Amino acid sequence: MSVRNDIGKLHLPEVLDGVTSAADWEVRRQEIVALLAQEEYGPIPDFPCEITYEVGPNERYGGGSADYYQVTITVTTPRGSHAFPLSCVIPRAGRPCPAFVHVNFRGGVPDSYMPSEEISDNGFACFSFCYNDVTMDNADFTDGLAGLVYPDGVRGPHDPGKISLWAWAAMRAMDYIATLPAIDQKNIGIIGHSRLGKTAIWTAANDLRYSFVFANQSGCCGAALTRGAPEDAEHIDQICKTFPYWLCENYKKYVGHIEELPFDQHWLLATIAPRRLYVSSAEEDRWTGPDSQYRACVETAKVWEALGCVPGFTGPDAYPGGNDAFQEGYIAYHSRTGDHFLSRRDWLQFMKYFKKYRNQ
Repeated sequence: MSVRNDIGKLHLPEVLDGVTSAADWEVRRQEIVALLAQEEYGPIPDFPCEITYEVGPNERYGGGSADYYQVTITVTTPRGSHAFPLSCVIPRAGRPCPAFVHVNFRGGVPDSYMPSEEISDNGFACFSFCYNDVTMDNADFTDGLAGLVYPDGVRGPHDPGKISLWAWAAMRAMDYIATLPAIDQKNIGIIGHSRLGKTAIWTAANDLRYSFVFANQSGCCGAALTRGAPEDAEHIDQICKTFPYWLCENYKKYVGHIEELPFDQHWLLATIAPRRLYVSSAEEDRWTGPDSQYRACVETAKVWEALGCVPGFTGPDAYPGGNDAFQEGYIAYHSRTGDHFLSRRDWLQFMKYFKKYRNQ
């Protein structure tokens, strides 16, 4: 089945809108970020605060090949303060290392979603935090960081949802990482799975310091196109019913009216251009719409190509499956067997791509 034919039937909003140069694109990119903030995620919070970083004791890690420690990131405002831990594993490489920032579901090192020792053995530093330590994954907007942004727990229609709050925390993690001589500042990637894959893309849309983005099975409101979503995939009516707090309240107006969306999710992916983007799916994880994610990669590649970043994407005009991987373009994609999980196999693919295109 032709991916291009399927895309043509969806009548997707045009993302380039006359862009012919890098300067044009940066203006357009900022317009897209502002629109997505207004209509889908809410903006990254901007509020007066003081940020402090308290570095904990260092431990030898991975048989002495790396260092492990935690940093307590404390946010202080006139309304109060909130702290969350950032775990740091840095190889003893004797030279600046590329790094992953992993927005994770748990705080453990290692974790079932994060083979820290293997990541370190491959030459990568890994910084991670648990999203619930920032603000809980629920509708309570008085909890944690949300309580500093919304002291009464009430949001306006365009105010940030939880994804934007988790993204704010990832940007504060980057602020700390930017002070570390042991890290190659030009080669830092952000990674997340599922709802945190959505968070990873939205973070990098707002923070150009991230040069690589890895979105694993991010689905609806992530890398998957909204238009044309298969019946067995999540749709916006379902996400707005079950997880409305991830997004801004304004997004609900498109339930039952997706044809009125002035964008689709290939616009979100486009905000990463001209940096490196990696989207991944699992064959049995139909809820996240693997075909819709693949369509988005094919469609958004034209943004990279318009900027001279060639090839934008090298996947074929047929839907992949099994354990297919396409890693020759500025947008990479793989599918693997299995279901909804961030696996060691995913990490190995991500590291392979990161190593290949580091410093390019």
